[in-house]
Amino acid sequence: MQSARPSFRSLFPGAAPSLLGAAAVVGLLYIGSNVLIPIVVAALLSSLLAPVAGQLERLHLGRIGSALLIAVFLAIFAASVAGVVSRQVVVLADALPDYRSNIVQRIEGIQAQGSTVLSRALTAFRNMRREVTEEEGRGAPARGQGNAEPETREPIPVQIREEPTSEVLGIIRNYGSALLQPIGMAGLAFIYLIFFLVYREDLRERVIRLAGISQINVTSDALDEASRKISHFLRAQVIINVTYGIPVGVGLWFLGVPNAALWGILATLLRFIPYLGPWVGAGLPVLLSLAVFDGWIRPLEVLGLFLVLELISNNIVEPWLYGASTGLSPVAVLFAVVFWSALWGLVGLVVAIPLTACLVVLGRYVPALQFLPVMLGREPALPPSAGLYYRLFAADTETAARLLAEYREEHGLEATLDEVVLPAMRLVRQHHSQGSLDRRRMVEMVEMAEQAIAPLFPGGAFPEPSTEFPRPPDLICIAAYDEIDELLARLLAALLRGEGARTAYVPTGILAGELASRIPGTHRSVLCITTIHPPDTYRVRYLCKRIRHRRPGWPLLVGAWGAERETGRALREAGADQIAGSLEASRHWIQRKLEEIETLESGRAPTPRMDSEQG
Repeated sequence: MQSARPSFRSLFPGAAPSLLGAAAVVGLLYIGSNVLIPIVVAALLSSLLAPVAGQLERLHLGRIGSALLIAVFLAIFAASVAGVVSRQVVVLADALPDYRSNIVQRIEGIQAQGSTVLSRALTAFRNMRREVTEEEGRGAPARGQGNAEPETREPIPVQIREEPTSEVLGIIRNYGSALLQPIGMAGLAFIYLIFFLVYREDLRERVIRLAGISQINVTSDALDEASRKISHFLRAQVIINVTYGIPVGVGLWFLGVPNAALWGILATLLRFIPYLGPWVGAGLPVLLSLAVFDGWIRPLEVLGLFLVLELISNNIVEPWLYGASTGLSPVAVLFAVVFWSALWGLVGLVVAIPLTACLVVLGRYVPALQFLPVMLGREPALPPSAGLYYRLFAADTETAARLLAEYREEHGLEATLDEVVLPAMRLVRQHHSQGSLDRRRMVEMVEMAEQAIAPLFPGGAFPEPSTEFPRPPDLICIAAYDEIDELLARLLAALLRGEGARTAYVPTGILAGELASRIPGTHRSVLCITTIHPPDTYRVRYLCKRIRHRRPGWPLLVGAWGAERETGRALREAGADQIAGSLEASRHWIQRKLEEIETLESGRAPTPRMDSEQG
């Protein structure tokens, strides 16, 4: 009888209510856009201008005075920018007819290059226009023809109608709604901004009270983090866009492009729109240069100006100022732009990134929204150890090796083994014990892990297994249970061999009595049994007893990574001198014991090793 497949409801028991709630929230955002947009814009601007208001308050201007001063400055700045842009637009509109001949010449030059799609389309359009003109000419009565008798027409009654008092009323009636709505929303945002700056502390306390007095610290941390991220991002964005727009205006002025001030301002403003804005800001001046200048040299220079500035801004200025300020992944930025622009149009494009960053911060503190940082955050989706396990499970050895190499470059070899490799092998052991991994798949994953780990060591090779010791080693690593323990024995042996010790390891599958009898007695060595929280603790205890019976005075270490305290006490009772929980701790203990052995055998004081003393 086949087992039934798990249903969606059993896998995600709270998914249906969450989806319904999310749909309701999205619907409210869409329906209430006219009310919410001014509030959101004012809240973002208040987080940006709050430090400025605080500085003005320290000058004894008061809350209301500092907020009004900031509002007056913003109004003057917006009016100045609007005035410059409007004058430049009027000048550009008056000059466009002068560029008509150059545009026609460029189109004719393109058409003369061959039978292209554009040339055929222009020819068809001209033929249609010529035919329409000829039809109108044939249908009109010819003047001066005396043979045609005048037609008798009925008298047309004359009606006197009053003309509209002004054409302005018609313009307002046709275009007023489209203009008044954004103007009204901007005015509301301006008023909200003043109140948010004046009552910012009161609003903060009300939000904390709404979240609950018992959650004051959590809510305060969330508000601080969100405000810090948004203010840093907006401040960096303003600096980047201004430092981009000024060189654009100056460079276009040197190149002789008309209305350079207009294009500099537009380049600054359009960069607030992610992805699309920079292309539009660069495309308009390039198209104008094609209409103004003869040849292709000057348009290419204009295009090169934008390319150089974009490279400098994207590769130097933005990484320096932005850093990881928003905490959003590139895919999350694209999703945010599409989502908020679909809801709120152009305003959604501008506020998409700050709003999404607020949601990610909120998800770190609200359990019901923890999926937001996972899906949208910049942090890796999986911890490094889980990422390694996933790559091994997917048989992607190349990516697993790259993950380990990147982690080693940042944290070092020992940290890579302890923080990535050992937890991943612990997952393999756990899933194999639970039955979700069969033995064949487990062995394959261990072999792939060995291939990914080997390049981390000098020479890219591990010690070979050995059951005979013609030359007494300093350290003998003994695999306790299976291939996973054998890999750990090889890792520890390779790690100590890199420190100059003579190391060897014994593979799994050898009987405890035979193993104890083969340990050489001519040279005192450090013995280490390696395992990861074994399901068969009995074998580890039995190995400890047999080895201790055979070599009673030799240092015996059990590297039981993930072992519990009860297991640790049981292993000490079986004869283990030390139980280590990491490769780093094992290395330090082994080096200390090797120094003690060297002292006893040579009869002189040991030379302390810096790495062992640091442990």
